[in-house]
Amino acid sequence: MGYYQLFILGSLLVLTIIVLIQSRMAKRNLSPMEGMMISMYFSMNVSLTVGVLFGFTYKGDLYLSTLLSIFIGIFVGLVCGSNFGILAVLDGVMAGIMGGMMGAMLGEMIKSQDQIVPLVRIFMFLSISTIYLFAILSKRTKCKETKKKSWFVKPLVLTILISFYFIGWVSYAEKQFNPVSNDSHHHIGQNF
Repeated sequence: MGYYQLFILGSLLVLTIIVLIQSRMAKRNLSPMEGMMISMYFSMNVSLTVGVLFGFTYKGDLYLSTLLSIFIGIFVGLVCGSNFGILAVLDGVMAGIMGGMMGAMLGEMIKSQDQIVPLVRIFMFLSISTIYLFAILSKRTKCKETKKKSWFVKPLVLTILISFYFIGWVSYAEKQFNPVSNDSHHHIGQNF
């Protein structure tokens, strides 16, 4: 595994810790259904991201990439859902299993670095957008904070930080990505 893969996995680990902390703080303000939705949304996106990454990295070994991404999806669904009850855990675990399988299959089918990088970037953005769900779904903060004149400062600062993350760090990590050589693939009718 190279720098790019480790960077994405490390970013997802930090994001999982942030979502875990946020879910512990906001569990009183969220209904059980909203907790299930956050758990499912987050574990699905993380396992899709990891599945695509591992599917491309371990191309040719679909079993390994599927197994790794499923286990990571199960772990994330278990950790995130544990704050909201057993139904949220089951929902998060099953979404992690499904996302891990689909992501690994998609990563296995991708042929070049030019295709994998934008796809991982999209799934990373979807995973990071889980942070906004806490602000959107929380009942108590809607009433109190929207009455203040500076209610938009938190989302604005968060958006700026996420933009710097994608423009700076992710772009740097993408430059470190070692492309896979496609010279070894022979196409039908090209053997002269």
